[in-house]
Amino acid sequence: MRNELLVKLFFGLEMQREQALAHLDKQEQMLSEKLEVYHTIEENIQTHNDSEFWLYTLNYGKEIAQAELRWCQKNKGEYSMQKRISTHNDQDLVVFIIGMRINKWWNVKKLVASIYGHETDAPRAVCR
Repeated sequence: MRNELLVKLFFGLEMQREQALAHLDKQEQMLSEKLEVYHTIEENIQTHNDSEFWLYTLNYGKEIAQAELRWCQKNKGEYSMQKRISTHNDQDLVVFIIGMRINKWWNVKKLVASIYGHETDAPRAVCR
């Protein structure tokens, strides 16, 4: 199941704190409206002969929406209290992240040897 809100919050440090809180507010509003619709549907189908089984599925939707609403409210409170750990910079800035991926472990010994100049100079724990 894809949840656009979770993707946005995952990258929360890339936006202003107010933007992230606005996403939670929007989700909270949407869930509140959804619950209102569910309650209206429940009132309208109560007297129908088949309502027992319809209410099973409706109750599922209500439970999920209520759980998501609680999650939004809880995280909104926690998120608003945390401090931003990134910075804003109006100047040109380039950050290089250098990493390495080892596809074949048997090549690690050769890699370490090339760094240290000779296989025997490499730490034993790495070359084994």
